[in-house]
Amino acid sequence: MSSIVDQIMRTRALNNTPIGGTSARVVEVPDNSAQGGATPDFQRQRGITSQFTVTNAVQQMLPANFNRRFLFVQNNDPLGSVTLSVGNPNAQLGVGFNLPANGGGILLDQNVPTTGIWCIGSIASNPNVSIVEG
Repeated sequence: MSSIVDQIMRTRALNNTPIGGTSARVVEVPDNSAQGGATPDFQRQRGITSQFTVTNAVQQMLPANFNRRFLFVQNNDPLGSVTLSVGNPNAQLGVGFNLPANGGGILLDQNVPTTGIWCIGSIASNPNVSIVEG
């Protein structure tokens, strides 16, 4: 006896309905099992580490991204702190997410903001900020 979920998956497979947020199709194979042709979006690897230089003037760190599922920012500078502002281009030091010198960071992986991310630093040039967005 199969479960409701098995029945739904089999129906989707027989109807050639996309599953898992991708354009992959599920097909019926000779042994009557449903098999997907590609890895769903939520299972794919995401994110590439990139360096960013923060200055003591407000600047946009990341544009809006409606597909953003996580964001990790780390300040590796030995001297300067960084303040992040979510969706507000008027970032001010100490108002928002403060990333102290020597490894201060933030991981946003629940209720991830999809708006632009703005920043300002406490020193003239801080090239030691790492970003991973996915």
